[in-house]
Amino acid sequence: MKIFMSLDVGIAATDNQDFTQDILWRDMDSFIQQEFKVSPKITYGKHFAKPGWNVKYQKSGQVICTMYPEAEGFSIMVVIPLSMVPLLEAMSDEIETGILNMIKTAIPLKDTLWLMIRVNSDIALKNVKQLMQLKEIVFGS
Repeated sequence: MKIFMSLDVGIAATDNQDFTQDILWRDMDSFIQQEFKVSPKITYGKHFAKPGWNVKYQKSGQVICTMYPEAEGFSIMVVIPLSMVPLLEAMSDEIETGILNMIKTAIPLKDTLWLMIRVNSDIALKNVKQLMQLKEIVFGS
C-alpha cells in the first residue's frame, strides 16, 4: 500500500515495487514548486473523476494542478483554456498522441478543458511540463 511520507517526498513504494513512480512524482513536484513558487498541500478530494488523497498546488487562490498518486505513476489534473487548443495542435509533433487525443475529445466546461493525464513515463512527464509552461506563458496561470 502506498502512503504519503511527506509533502516533499511524495509517495513511497514497497520494497518489491518499481520506484519509477517515485522518481516521476518527485520530478513533477520539484518542477511545480520551482516554476510556480508554490508549496504542495495534501488534501482529500471528492472529485467525481478521482476521489481520494491528492496533492494540490495553488497560487493566489487558483488551483494550478492536482496530483493523484497511483501504482506505477500518478495522474495530474490540469485545467486549460479552450483558446489554448490551437496552440497545442500546432505543437502536435512534440506532444504524445494520447495527450493530444485527450485534448481533442475533452468536453469543454466554462471555456476550459479539465484534463486528467496519466504520468507513467518520462515522455508524459515532459508533455505535462510543456503544457503547464505554455499555459503560464500565454495566460499567466
